[in-house]
Amino acid sequence: MENQERTAILVIHGIGEQNPFETLDQFVRGLWTAANDHYGLQAPDVFQMSHAQVSRQTAATSESWIENYIELGAGDKFPSIDIYEYYWAYQMTEQATIRDIIEWLKETSDYASKY
Repeated sequence: MENQERTAILVIHGIGEQNPFETLDQFVRGLWTAANDHYGLQAPDVFQMSHAQVSRQTAATSESWIENYIELGAGDKFPSIDIYEYYWAYQMTEQATIRDIIEWLKETSDYASKY
C-alpha cells in the first residue's frame, strides 16, 4: 500500500486499581483477535502486535515526554493502528459533572487535532 495513513485509537477508562497497561492489553488483544479473524482468511496472523515507546519534545517549550502505545501492524497489507490509553480514575477525588466531562473531551480532541 502506498501512502498509508496511520490510525490511532484512544481508550479512555477509569476502571479500578490495575497494573499499568492491563486494560489496554486486554482491549488490544480483543481487537487483534477480531482483525486477524476477519482478515486471516487471506493470510493468517495478518496483524502483529508490538509495544512502542517514542520520545517526544515540543519545539516551542522543549517539554519532553515518552509515549507508550501498542501498535497493530500488518506490514504493507494494511495501515498500522496505534492504540493509546488514558486512565483517569486516579485523578478523580470527587465526582465529575457532565459539564466537566464535555469540557475535558473538547480539550482532548482539540489537542489531538493540533497534534
